[in-house]
Amino acid sequence: MSGTSVVFAGKSKTSLEEQFEREVGAYKVLWPQLRQSYLGEWVAIKDGRLLDADSDRRSLIARVRAQFPGEVVYFEKVLPDRLHRLVDIPGIDSA
Repeated sequence: MSGTSVVFAGKSKTSLEEQFEREVGAYKVLWPQLRQSYLGEWVAIKDGRLLDADSDRRSLIARVRAQFPGEVVYFEKVLPDRLHRLVDIPGIDSA
């Protein structure tokens, strides 16, 4: 099914994008529990569950990528007051 796309809000999404969005959704559901056990750490979410956590982002990514090469995994730092880190990308404005 890889490479399959669907139309969403007038734009085509690949199955990898859909899978990534599912992992982000899983993180949102897990966030209250993650805050209690992994506050300030980086976590890796795959297939809707916590795979691993580490205070060192690079170490976590290296371990997870070695175990799941080429697969969709969501990495996020568990923050106390919001779900996601804020990212500002020049030239990209929110609608």
